[in-house]
Amino acid sequence: MGEKIQTWWTLNNEVESFDNLEFALAGPTGVSGGTAAFAPRLLMPHRSRSVLDQNFGTTKYAGVEIQDGVECHKLEATEPSRMADSQTVWIEKERLLVLRIEYQRNFDAEEQRAIHEERMAVLRERAANDPAAKRILDMLESEPRSFESFTTEQTVLYRPELNCEIEREVFEFEPPNSGD
Repeated sequence: MGEKIQTWWTLNNEVESFDNLEFALAGPTGVSGGTAAFAPRLLMPHRSRSVLDQNFGTTKYAGVEIQDGVECHKLEATEPSRMADSQTVWIEKERLLVLRIEYQRNFDAEEQRAIHEERMAVLRERAANDPAAKRILDMLESEPRSFESFTTEQTVLYRPELNCEIEREVFEFEPPNSGD
């Protein structure tokens, strides 16, 4: 077994240690819609099933397009995945490197209402024995809620460099002091 993986995140302002990269990336992967784990999966395909299968489900070849002056293969997801309802990836034709990914996710108002009600039910259970949960519940129940359908779009651009020098200091782990 190798060394532990350390992380620091502004949300909790503390260093955490993990036994493996998958656990270390779990939090950032969730809040980033999956993009935090995409590049590591490309670099370590032996650690998970096919990157395109895992992130894009079934894909179709959509031709060749120019991205930033470079000829790219364009792949489109043909069905929704756990990451998005529609996805497109551009892969540099010559070096087979990912240059761009676009995600689109649709949120239905009724689905959002159902998720909210499930979470409120859990919070109500906790509030029976937890004063902090009770304060949060009271605050949430005092605010009117409306739910509307909406769509989010995300574009991730990659600028890969191959065989370049990386200074050793880049890999030193120095999180900010807790008081900062």
